[in-house]
Amino acid sequence: MIIKKYIVDEMQQAIQQIKRELGPEAIIVSSHKIRGRGITGFLKRKIEVTAVLDKKEKEEDLKIKAVKELPPSTQVRPVKETAAPASNAGMKSAGKEETGAVVYDNRGLVRSRPKAEGGDLAPGPLLPTEFKPLLEEEIMKSMEQREKGMLLNMLEQQLEEMGTVQDKEFNRRWLKILTAIDIDRGIAQQLLKDLEGMVAGSAAGRSDDMAQVALINRVAELLKPAYENYERSKILAFVGPPGVGKTTTLAKLATRYKLLENKKIALITVYTYRYGTAEQLKVYGDAIDVPVEVVMTPAELRQAVESHRDKDYILIDTVGRSSKNTGQVLELKGFLEAVNGPKEIYLVMGAGIKDRDLMRFIKDFQMVHYTGYIFTKVDETETLGSMLNVVLRTGIPVCYYTGGQSIPDDIEDLQPRKMAQLVFRSVDSYAGDN
Repeated sequence: MIIKKYIVDEMQQAIQQIKRELGPEAIIVSSHKIRGRGITGFLKRKIEVTAVLDKKEKEEDLKIKAVKELPPSTQVRPVKETAAPASNAGMKSAGKEETGAVVYDNRGLVRSRPKAEGGDLAPGPLLPTEFKPLLEEEIMKSMEQREKGMLLNMLEQQLEEMGTVQDKEFNRRWLKILTAIDIDRGIAQQLLKDLEGMVAGSAAGRSDDMAQVALINRVAELLKPAYENYERSKILAFVGPPGVGKTTTLAKLATRYKLLENKKIALITVYTYRYGTAEQLKVYGDAIDVPVEVVMTPAELRQAVESHRDKDYILIDTVGRSSKNTGQVLELKGFLEAVNGPKEIYLVMGAGIKDRDLMRFIKDFQMVHYTGYIFTKVDETETLGSMLNVVLRTGIPVCYYTGGQSIPDDIEDLQPRKMAQLVFRSVDSYAGDN
C-alpha cells in the first residue's frame, strides 16, 4: 500500500499529480481545505488530498528503490543479468568473453561484467547470487515498516483532528448557552478560553456539571476586585429610574436592620414632585417604629442627616428620575452632595431590564457618583447574565438583590461566589436545549 498527500490549489491539480505519480489505479481517500503558509494563508486556502495505491510495486523497482536507500558502503549497482551457466562451457574457447553479458564461475559468483563505453568494466562490487534473497527480504521488511509508520501517522493526525473538532463543538455549545442567559458574547468567549485549560485532561471534565463548576469558580475570581474596596457606610441613599422598587427595597433593608440586627435607624425621603412617596415611607416607618423625615431641599436633607447622627443607619429614599432628563439627575446630585461625610449610594435597577438599557442608566446616573448596585425583581426573570456584564464592565459591585414582596425576607446581600451561583442558576435549563 502506498499513501501520499498532496497540497494543491485546485482538486484538478491533485488528480493530475496522483495519476502521474501513482497511476490511474490510485484512489482518493480524503480531502479538506487548509490554511496556506504566511500572511496570505488567511486569504487563500489550499486543499490537502490523501491518495492510496493498494498495489505492490514491481519487484525490480523495489530493488532499485531499496538499494538507493542503503548506506553508500553497501550499495550495489544493478546490472542486466543473464542466466548463470552450470559450467564454463558457455565461455569462448579462446578465453574471450562476450561483451554485454555477465559471466559466472562454477560457484555462482560473477566473474566478469559487461564493458562500459570506452572499454572499462561497469563499476561496482561483485555480488554473490546467494546474497540476493537476503537483500530482497530486507527490502520487503523495510517497506512494511515504512508503510506501518505512514499509517500510524495518518491515524494520529485523524485523532488529533477529531479532538480539535470536539473542542470546537464544546466551545460552540457553551458559547450558545452563556449568551442565552444574557452574558455578553465577549465576556462569554473569555470565560470559555480559560475554561478549556481548567476542564481539559479527562472525559469527566467535559461534562456539563464540571464545566458549570469551573465557570462559577472563574466568574467568582473575576468578580473579586469589584468587592475588595466595598465597605458599608452608616448613610445609605437609593437612586434610580422610576418603577424599579427603590422604596420597597429601602423598607426591606430597614426592617432587617431594625428587627433582625436590632440596629437604631432613621428614614429620610426627598419629597419634591411625586405625590404619595412620603406617605408610603411613613407607613413602613410606623410599622417598625422608626422615625421618618420628609425633606424638600438639599439644606433640609443635610439638617435631617445631622439630627440623626446617633443612629446606626440612616436610609435616604429619593424619587425615581428619568436618566434621560439631565436636569432631574443634576437636581438629585445636588441633594446628595449636601450630605457631609462618607455615604453609600445605591443605583437600583430591575433585573429584567435589557442589557442596553442597563448600560444607559449606568452612564446617565454616573454624575451622582453611586458606589454600588441593587437589582430588584430577580424572581421575574430567568436570566441574570446582565448583572455579571454590569460588574465586569464598570468594576462596581452588586451589593443586594431582591425577589418577591415579602419584607424583610426577600432581600439578599451578594459576594463574588454567591453572585456567580445566582447568575448560573438557569444554565441547566438552557444546557438541556443544546
